[in-house]
Amino acid sequence: MLSKTAKAITAVLAVIMILAWVTEEKYGISLLQYLDYSMPLTAGERALLEEKGTLLYGAGEASAPLSFVEGAAGQGLESAEREDSGTQAGENMETAAGQSAKGAEDTAPPAPQGMIVDYMAYLADELDIGIEAKPVRENMSYAEMRSGEIDVYDTYATRVKNRNLDFSQSFYSMNGIVETWKDSKIHSLEDLDGRTLIVQSSDDSVQLLSQNDDPYRHITIRAAKNIPEALAMLREGKGDAVCGDEMVLEYYIKELGMKSELRALSEPLYTKEVALAVMDGQDALLKALNKGILRLKKANALTEIQNRWFGTSAMNFNDTSRYLWIPIFFVVLIGFTIVLYVWDAVLRRQIRRATREINEQKETLRTILDTVDAGLLLIDSSGTVMESNRGASEMAGTEYRDVLGQNIRDVALVGDLYERAAADDPAEDGEPDSMQVMDKGRYYDVGIRKIPSQDKQLVLVSDETTSVLAERKLRQENKMTAVGQLSTGLAHEIRNPLGLIRNYRYIIAGYATDDISRHAVEIIGSSVDRINGLIENLLNFSRLTKEESDWFDIRKTVGNVLLLEEKKAEAAGIRLTVENQAAPWIYSNEETIRLVLFNLINNALEALEKYQTEKEKEIRVTLESDGSILEIRVSDNGAGIREENLENIFNPFFSTKENGTGLGLYIVSSELEKVSGTISVMSREDEETCFTIRIPVQQREE
Repeated sequence: MLSKTAKAITAVLAVIMILAWVTEEKYGISLLQYLDYSMPLTAGERALLEEKGTLLYGAGEASAPLSFVEGAAGQGLESAEREDSGTQAGENMETAAGQSAKGAEDTAPPAPQGMIVDYMAYLADELDIGIEAKPVRENMSYAEMRSGEIDVYDTYATRVKNRNLDFSQSFYSMNGIVETWKDSKIHSLEDLDGRTLIVQSSDDSVQLLSQNDDPYRHITIRAAKNIPEALAMLREGKGDAVCGDEMVLEYYIKELGMKSELRALSEPLYTKEVALAVMDGQDALLKALNKGILRLKKANALTEIQNRWFGTSAMNFNDTSRYLWIPIFFVVLIGFTIVLYVWDAVLRRQIRRATREINEQKETLRTILDTVDAGLLLIDSSGTVMESNRGASEMAGTEYRDVLGQNIRDVALVGDLYERAAADDPAEDGEPDSMQVMDKGRYYDVGIRKIPSQDKQLVLVSDETTSVLAERKLRQENKMTAVGQLSTGLAHEIRNPLGLIRNYRYIIAGYATDDISRHAVEIIGSSVDRINGLIENLLNFSRLTKEESDWFDIRKTVGNVLLLEEKKAEAAGIRLTVENQAAPWIYSNEETIRLVLFNLINNALEALEKYQTEKEKEIRVTLESDGSILEIRVSDNGAGIREENLENIFNPFFSTKENGTGLGLYIVSSELEKVSGTISVMSREDEETCFTIRIPVQQREE
């Protein structure tokens, strides 16, 4: 939609174009010329006119009814009776007022008269200057102007004249027509081929017909001094047709009484604009004449003069009154445009308000959808995504707009989950049919609901990994709690008889007098201590870790873990070694470190048990510290971990064991997070696997 500025500019341009067209149609000039010629005379133009005093206008002697002199050579006609031609319209027009009363002596030379002479009188009044009409013979106007005998004359703007003349705007147009006998076989200009055409020698048609171009090259031209002579030659049979300016030719045909004998061809030979000519370089005079001509056009003066000469008959003069409908149409058009603009403004305001409300509702809905902790996608029957929320784009790892328009099967992750869940038919009862799908160690609930009325589907994808892990962890913790309770009961039941054995050992020790007896008593004591240690470790590992830190001896903690795994290692032929370069006493969560070590050593033992090799199997536990960080490395020289599995071993439920739960290393990683610790792994197949644990601690020697 266009902005207000664009619409205003468009409206202004449209108005300017309409004004330019109206001006061109009505006055025959451009809009810029119209504005220029509508201005009052400047001081320079007024000074020039006052300096000249009287302009000499060259009027043709035998171009009736435009301009002629009664009784001039070649005229050959008596003046027809007509009402006053209006030659007295301007007081400054220095011409004769007409012939004297019949029989009176008049020694003054005949004065030019005619429509253009009258027009120049009107022009004199408009410019407030004297204009004297001077008779000029045919073809002599240009020579008389060159010699300074006249200042201005009316003519066509031909190429030859253009070299030394400047022309005003056109004030009427003239057609060149061809007249022939009514019974002639000449009906078009093409029929003149091979015929004889009589033309006034001073007429512009001579130049046109003298060209060797088709279709006029086969026409024979006969020249006459003037139109009456040309008509006389036609009557004498010296030609087949006569050519001349329409108004002049029609005038003399009427005056000679040949109207009923002749007819004009419908197609004009030429149409040319008539203007006033002045010598080149007289710009101020030309501008003044143009301003006067425009005023006369606005006053429709030429039509008034025409009516005086011909009554109501119309020739080729530009009657500006016939354009009265244009401003009326223009006003109606402007009014209609204003109504449309107001109507458009009202509609646009209502549309903007409705659009704003819709956008606000849409934004509210968008906010609600984006806050849903799941991916929502609306798809059509072909699977194309029509709408989605931020959760769906985050799952796909792309921007929101990149999801729209795609087929759901092409959307990363979401498409795979949808295809696996779409195996079952979506529910149509308003409730989504959902199923749980696992992908790359994560659990997703995928729900699909049909919208039958719109032939669409709503797909809901939620990541349930956290809740699944929490549920399984809770289940594991419940198991550990049950094991702890069982261990506590067993420990109580075992420790009671074990205490009796320990007490009776001390009694028996008093009766042991030989070496064999004393050795037996020592074996009983060490066995009782070993059983008590195993019970203590069982109680320690069965209880859940707590987020409690305290000072403890790291050497003792590592030793207790190895004690639990010692027999298993010996049975599998695996050597356990410890390298301790850390301070013995540290401040941290002992239960977390114990759990981590137990899981890592137990995993290493299980891996080495299945590994077939001739080299000695070994598990090495290394402890180092740099003051604030305790680093524990648990390494083995077994089969190693495949490279494609390294990035998944800490994911929950990922296991390469046949009956493994996949929670061991996940629990290790989770427990280390409690104490701000980290774990990393490095492995080379058939060489070594090393887990490195880094835990922030406080240390002291004793």
